[in-house]
Amino acid sequence: MLNSVVEFGQADAEVTRRYNANQEHIVGAFRHALSGAVRKGELPASIDQNALSLFLVSQMYGLVVLSKGGAPPATLERVVATALSALGG
Repeated sequence: MLNSVVEFGQADAEVTRRYNANQEHIVGAFRHALSGAVRKGELPASIDQNALSLFLVSQMYGLVVLSKGGAPPATLERVVATALSALGG
């Protein structure tokens, strides 16, 4: 899906529809996980769960691009560690 949306953007209605559905599913999964973490006291209630969910999705997509571009595992691990620091970890 990522490759198609990068190549076609919004020029292809079917790609756009599928991307939007996929995006909402992934963002929803992150939102659900973050909401659970807030309920358990693992994250502060003041976090913007929507923005943080979108941030995590963008990091996920970025990792795909880095990996496809040949980034070594150590680089990917550093990127993940930096992204996780946004969660206070």
